[in-house]
Amino acid sequence: MKDPFAILGVDEEADDDAVRAAYLRQVRNCPPDRDAERFQEVRQAYESIADVRSRLGVRLFHAPKPDLVALMAPVLREGVSVPPSEKNMLALLSESVRAFHWPTERGES
Repeated sequence: MKDPFAILGVDEEADDDAVRAAYLRQVRNCPPDRDAERFQEVRQAYESIADVRSRLGVRLFHAPKPDLVALMAPVLREGVSVPPSEKNMLALLSESVRAFHWPTERGES
């Protein structure tokens, strides 16, 4: 799947309302009876980033070198409660990211 943020035309920092508005705008531009394939692409993009936690997951796994603290900022800023188990996972992921050698260019390992 392509980048859902690009498909909907929203910034990665967009909130729930902005994502929903972009989705509705895209649906009006390509109704399912006129372009079913494009509609499905838009619907899947919306479903993958519809809420703050799913946007965090998309940003985490599609970023070339994710900054986990920056990725968690929207979740914490919006007051979403983060269970202790997720805080522990964030700490483990942060350690893994720091220890991992990220390729600087495509094809380089």
